[in-house]
Amino acid sequence: MSAQLDQIADEFRAVSDRARSLVQRLGEARLSERPAAGGWSVAECFEHLNMTMRAFLPRWRQALAGAPKESGPYKTDLWGKLLVWSLEPPPKFRMPTTPQFQRIETPPNDQVLPAFLKCQEDLLATVAASRGLAIDRVKVRSPFQEKMQYSVWSSLRVNASHERRHMWQAERVHQRKQV
Repeated sequence: MSAQLDQIADEFRAVSDRARSLVQRLGEARLSERPAAGGWSVAECFEHLNMTMRAFLPRWRQALAGAPKESGPYKTDLWGKLLVWSLEPPPKFRMPTTPQFQRIETPPNDQVLPAFLKCQEDLLATVAASRGLAIDRVKVRSPFQEKMQYSVWSSLRVNASHERRHMWQAERVHQRKQV
């Protein structure tokens, strides 16, 4: 389980590194530029991920408070497997987000990356707090679909895929700007 948590933490750190690299290549001044063909700007991609983290963090904290001690390797539940598969980039199909995650107000360009990295730090602190707990045996409700429940472990895996999907999207904004 410790190795699984190390792996998921590394996945989130890799997204943070990609974000830093993208902002360095693109420059802060261009973070809010949308692609000519439509879609979200880099800043909107990052803020969507921040909104997601702000919705999940209290749910995870509450679930961790009642989690039993770990008892074996973490298992990803059915919802987790399905969502990881569907979210992993490149996208297999377009999945519009729910209305509460569509109205994206981004911070000023010079605060976009620091705000994203702060949410990533909070996420990594949650992963660290999961050590020794059976996080595959406690459920959280999805903030995207309240009727859907999956384990904390599955939701962490889903969020890692979700972050990679939107980082892939943000990097494509940059690539299109260079052409």
